[in-house]
Amino acid sequence: MSTTELVGRVGRQPPLTRAVVTITVVALTAIIMGLSVPIPLASACDLAHETSQVVTAAESADTLRLDDGGEVVLIGALPPTAIGANDGQQPWPPSQDGRTRLAALAVGKTVDLAFSGRRLDRYGRRLAHVFVQTENGQLWLQGDLIEAGLSRAYALPGNEACMEELLAREAIARSTLAGHWATGVFQDRDATATRDLEAYRDTFQTVEGRVTTVRAAKGRQTLAFAEDATDGRSFTSVVPPPSKVRRGQRGSRDLSSLEGKHVRVRGWIEMRRGPVLMLTSPDQIERLEPPPGR
Repeated sequence: MSTTELVGRVGRQPPLTRAVVTITVVALTAIIMGLSVPIPLASACDLAHETSQVVTAAESADTLRLDDGGEVVLIGALPPTAIGANDGQQPWPPSQDGRTRLAALAVGKTVDLAFSGRRLDRYGRRLAHVFVQTENGQLWLQGDLIEAGLSRAYALPGNEACMEELLAREAIARSTLAGHWATGVFQDRDATATRDLEAYRDTFQTVEGRVTTVRAAKGRQTLAFAEDATDGRSFTSVVPPPSKVRRGQRGSRDLSSLEGKHVRVRGWIEMRRGPVLMLTSPDQIERLEPPPGR
């Protein structure tokens, strides 16, 4: 599809899709013309820039050590993790790719830390969006890693800021088969393959499928997907009630219009009667075009 055709379709998309497509068009236009154009953060990406520090090391593909001895986690950009990996194993090569890029971009550089929501994890590490100061402005590390196909967009409760912008960067990586999208390390799982999803328990996944029903109870909305033909079970995705969604997120949005639609959801797989994916907000639901023949 040409850039012109993409622009023509923006007005017919839901609000989230419009934001993603609009930013994607800007980036793809720059790629086609051979330009390096920064993509601005939308006003809805509400961050408080509070401190500047120097990076001394890249501890992992999403964690930097700073000159005050503390660490900062690049919230919103999740690198790949090998299934069944533990702390005693050697680093997985795909995750090392992100660490190498992060080191090249940030080590020895001054960075700005920007916050929204929860600021510390249980280990006392800062949870922030990180911007490298360059001669041409600021480079958003989360956006860079995701657009390069080395991380995927995600959110944690209390840290959902900039989800639309992160998804827009991921859409660029998907469309250009950047990084791990070309190798298969990153791929969408089939919502109807419940037995396969069981193997991904406690791991972060993106799952696609057709929503058959949307049930609401006590403010919580549950999306049930088409059944697995082999065992009759359904994959479900749960959206929390508005009281558990950070202010500014669209927690009270009615999702009943998604029945019969093809969507993508993202998060960590849990097992109950079948595989379940708990969302932190409706912003983690992407409405997609149905696959050919459906």
